[in-house]
Amino acid sequence: MTAVTVRLMFALSLLLVLVLGAQAGQPLWKLLPLSGYFLLAAVSGVCNTFLESASGLNADSGLLNWVYLIHMDFLYIYLAAELRGKKRWGLAATALLHILLTALRSFAAVPLLTEKVGDWLGFSLLVVAIVLMLFSHEEMQRRISWCLCAVAAFLFLIWGVTRYVGVEVLYPFSNPVTSMLGGYPHAFYALLCNVAGLLCAVQVVVEFVRSMLLRQRQMQMMEISSQTAQEKYEQAQASVRQTASFRHEWKNHIAALHLLAQRQDQTELRNYLDRLDGELEQLSPRNFTANPTVNTIFQRFAAQAKKKDVTFRVSAVLPEMLQIREDDLCSLLFNMLDNALEAAAQTEQGEILCSMQIRRQYLAIRCENTYSGTLRTDKNGELLTTKNDASDHGFGLMKMRAIAKKYGSVLDISYDENRFTVMTALKLLPEKKNQ
Repeated sequence: MTAVTVRLMFALSLLLVLVLGAQAGQPLWKLLPLSGYFLLAAVSGVCNTFLESASGLNADSGLLNWVYLIHMDFLYIYLAAELRGKKRWGLAATALLHILLTALRSFAAVPLLTEKVGDWLGFSLLVVAIVLMLFSHEEMQRRISWCLCAVAAFLFLIWGVTRYVGVEVLYPFSNPVTSMLGGYPHAFYALLCNVAGLLCAVQVVVEFVRSMLLRQRQMQMMEISSQTAQEKYEQAQASVRQTASFRHEWKNHIAALHLLAQRQDQTELRNYLDRLDGELEQLSPRNFTANPTVNTIFQRFAAQAKKKDVTFRVSAVLPEMLQIREDDLCSLLFNMLDNALEAAAQTEQGEILCSMQIRRQYLAIRCENTYSGTLRTDKNGELLTTKNDASDHGFGLMKMRAIAKKYGSVLDISYDENRFTVMTALKLLPEKKNQ
């Protein structure tokens, strides 16, 4: 009864992971055969014990016998889904063939597959699965394969010990090998399948919990990135307001300079001019585009690029109003230009080229910059951060991808030996009609 309960718990846990993954936008359909394996294993255990003795059911009857024979094939189908290429289709096809042959035997009474031959075919399937996983590209699959090999070696070791100390001493552990050597391998490969199913289920649950925690952390870091971009934008706006205030006070400064000139106070006149020159250095009154949000961001990065001796060129033919949320636009541009400026500042002749324009209800954005060094990518070819504390970085690119997806686009990244280019086209939101 304990084994049945554990199998049911694993089946329900895997179905719960499947549902939660689907809600998070990552449906793990390959978990269906694995949960089916535990569910059918529990059903066959119940039917062949309690129900059989209480109701007089015959385990050799069609449906019960078929469930008992094929439940391990669902495990093989899951393992096939974890493999790639010809390995996947070969193992899956063999498992489906075994299901078909057992169905013909159980329901049509076609003597294509005797019980003994069926057991050896199931055992052969397990051996094939172990070998294929051993040469898999996934490290976890190789670990499961080695673990199954270790369990099999342990069973043979126990069986070998019983040859000298007697079978009755270690009987429960020696029985699977003894039965297999006697021509009935079902107990041996059923035990290995239970171990494999347990390892796969634990792996799935652990990886799912880990991915959910990572996803939560990523969302938090992306939110922090958005808040940081908004704070930088507000700082840039303050600089623009300071420029406007300086222009407003310009007449007063001219009057003060005239007064000092009339007094012929050369020392005070020079001091006053120095103060004005310092204030002018802190301002960036250049206009890049008619849109105030984009213009403020470009003004900020133009000043930073000048300090780092990076050439900053902009082409932005934009209207005053854009049908894109200001926080999304700020977050995208700040993350994009931050990365570009950091990379360009590390080259001898750093350069950033940024262009923005409206094309058929899309805001086309292109940012190109020089860079030096080696780019890092994961197994899927996605870029990784090159910073030492990688756990706290790399979220800017993730945030840009999320914004691009939000506006019906993708973030296109290309690069050669010394140039890095990021492009996207954000779909403009429909204009709100006046009510």
